[in-house]
Amino acid sequence: MTTETLGHLLTRIDRRGESDLPLLGVSVATGVRLRGGDDGRPAPSLDLSGYKVVEPGDIIMNALGKPHGSIGRSEIRGITSPAYWILRAQPTLDSRYAHHLLRSQWAVSRYAGLGKNLPPNQFDIPWETFAKIETWLPTVEEQRRIADFLDDRVARIDRIIAARKQQGVLGGEALNTVLTSAVAGALPQSSGVVSSGHPWFTARSAGTEMISLSRVLVLQRGVDLTADEQIPGPVPVITTAGISGWHNTPISNGPGVVIGRYGSVGNVHWIDQPYWPHNTTLYVKETFGNSLRWIYYLLKAFPYSAMQARAAVPGINRNEMATEIVPRPPFAEQSAIVNYLDEYCESAAAARSTGEQLISLLQEYKQSLITAAVTGEFDVTTASTKIPE
Repeated sequence: MTTETLGHLLTRIDRRGESDLPLLGVSVATGVRLRGGDDGRPAPSLDLSGYKVVEPGDIIMNALGKPHGSIGRSEIRGITSPAYWILRAQPTLDSRYAHHLLRSQWAVSRYAGLGKNLPPNQFDIPWETFAKIETWLPTVEEQRRIADFLDDRVARIDRIIAARKQQGVLGGEALNTVLTSAVAGALPQSSGVVSSGHPWFTARSAGTEMISLSRVLVLQRGVDLTADEQIPGPVPVITTAGISGWHNTPISNGPGVVIGRYGSVGNVHWIDQPYWPHNTTLYVKETFGNSLRWIYYLLKAFPYSAMQARAAVPGINRNEMATEIVPRPPFAEQSAIVNYLDEYCESAAAARSTGEQLISLLQEYKQSLITAAVTGEFDVTTASTKIPE
């Protein structure tokens, strides 16, 4: 096995002017993909004539920042951002092998290392620096064997990861369904469950009222506290995302319930101790005798998305929330509801954590497999290309 620099193995291509071709993007997670209007990326320019042409087999690389590793081989002809590099493999380099090589942990660690030597806030790697990276170069025949092996293994691992992620989505949907039923007293063991006539809280116990939120609780806006104003102490400062700092004086005694009103709208936090709710949040100031823990679950089940869809500006308006119709089970039922939801949510959280850990392990295994194959740590001709689905 010989060594060669990437600059001798890859040629930068810069052809433009075919704006009618499909728009392509590239990411760490998926490699090259078709761009869609709902992919969460900034909208493309209205004028695509300056976008770079990509041919099948070309490598698209985003060298402009972190996380490093947004690289992939295109299967189709298309166009992509003028900020990306289009790399074409020389005859001594199989493009499928190049796809795995350039996305391997071995390569990504080198991009990151090169980025550390750049000026502050500048992460793009100059071509001249990238071109000097030396890599192993098996024969083209061996490259193709490695690419065949990794194409099979990576595709299977990605399918398992996708299935696990879908399980997480379904688990989240099941949790939401359970929340909206249980907070209204419609527990699995309940008798006398009736329709609520409400689009969100569709079922309720016979004794549950459907009333305005203002008759269930009072929300108060939090108080601003900058990082410079915080005096170190035992009191958590709660923002939309959760604990963001610590102070020496509380606004409210615990336990408490805090929800985000900007940013991650609808994030609901249970606080066991005295706390300072930030002005980006609302906190429960009055419960009218209702169980605070039940209120926590009610606010987790609250239809924020529907309210946001009607809102003229982003964020939660507590006055508008107050008019929303919600279930209120009898006080005597709220304790049983809390016990049921505490147990169910603990089990759901454990399942979600297990799923996330498994996905993380699969991703680590995939990356280690790619790196081991392209660096010659094991011979792919002696390894099975089959793994369980």
